[in-house]
Amino acid sequence: MGRTMKRAWALALILCMTTALLAGCTGSSAKKTEPSTVAGEAGGETAGLDPLSAEAAEVIFEKVLAETETPAQFAETPTYEYTFQLGDSPEDNAFGKRYFEKKFNVKLNFLKLDGGNRKEQLNLALATGSIPDLTVVSLGDVPEYTKQGILAKLPADMIKTNMPHYYGLLEKNDPTLLTIAQVDGQNMGLPRLYPNGGVP
Repeated sequence: MGRTMKRAWALALILCMTTALLAGCTGSSAKKTEPSTVAGEAGGETAGLDPLSAEAAEVIFEKVLAETETPAQFAETPTYEYTFQLGDSPEDNAFGKRYFEKKFNVKLNFLKLDGGNRKEQLNLALATGSIPDLTVVSLGDVPEYTKQGILAKLPADMIKTNMPHYYGLLEKNDPTLLTIAQVDGQNMGLPRLYPNGGVP
């Protein structure tokens, strides 16, 4: 399997994991921690702190992270490193980023772009060799980035195998989305779907 296919497989896997995390359905038997319970249990440790302060939040975050287990299917895999460019980037110590890294045994690096001229900034990053593993581009830019060798192939079968729920949503809502990002018959991206409204 070539380097491009490995990266494409890894991309599909991380997207699958992202979808599972956002859906709150990882299939893990690990202990689930309710935020309100954690806040109550951390009460002694946050005594004297403003309950809405960053310090109190950090105490609670650290407790949740300490109790978060990495499921075996992720703990036994290599630690992948991903660079994302998905609009506004979180702070390096953001709780969501730290939780995701521990839960799925990955390392997330964010290519930080501001909202003013994102495409120009992304093109500059690409020109200097800083190519994110996962990015959001407009449909019109897919052929250009494909020609430049920036995008990896993402076959529909790979999406179906690694993201069966998302694949099913695409088929159910609009099957043409499975081919909307094709260039010369090859699928070069994963369409965004808003099943509750909006446009892809």
